[in-house]
Amino acid sequence: MVVTSNHGEDLGEHGLYLHNQLYDDILRVPLVIRDPRLPPRPPASATVQTIDVVPTLLDLLGIPRDREMAGTSLAPLLTDPAASLPERDVFGISNRMTTSVRTRTAKLVTFGDAFPHVWVGGTWYRGPGERRALYLLDEDPGETRDALPERPDLVERLQPVLAAWRESVRVEPADPAPVDGQLRDALREDGYWSHVGPAEHGSPRPPPGAPGPA
Repeated sequence: MVVTSNHGEDLGEHGLYLHNQLYDDILRVPLVIRDPRLPPRPPASATVQTIDVVPTLLDLLGIPRDREMAGTSLAPLLTDPAASLPERDVFGISNRMTTSVRTRTAKLVTFGDAFPHVWVGGTWYRGPGERRALYLLDEDPGETRDALPERPDLVERLQPVLAAWRESVRVEPADPAPVDGQLRDALREDGYWSHVGPAEHGSPRPPPGAPGPA
């Protein structure tokens, strides 16, 4: 049995009411794996990704995985209380061309051109061009301050790693699917799309009382 989620949600954090950016509010989700053949284990502190779930299940079931399958099996954490996983960089991608690379203590985020308004460290940035932000998670777990100017050494290490990953997964912009007005109204009525303006704009629009783009 696996209990997890595809993403979290910003409910006012970072001035946002949406889930298509890559703050830890969005990326950190529960992951509980229970195999009735194994005794319960204490929570693991390893940094893992949701793409690790399928390799883990295949491993536990004794089913060979395709050599090209992404992800790392977490089965050792379930079967051996002394096991650990090597430290590794983990990655995130949103539906608006925003990507991130995260270590245990830092995260570099690259915002793509498709996101016209970006909320970084208490400031709205808008306009074309790729933007980046660096968060020092041990000092600033809420990701409220962009440390990009302070740690060029970290940017120098993480930027090529993120660029290589983007290339490997062929991150490319996609045209949004058309949404008719009736469906848009129904989604907005159910609490979705509250942050999005008219279809022809497609730009974030926080609800009343939330910070907005200058």
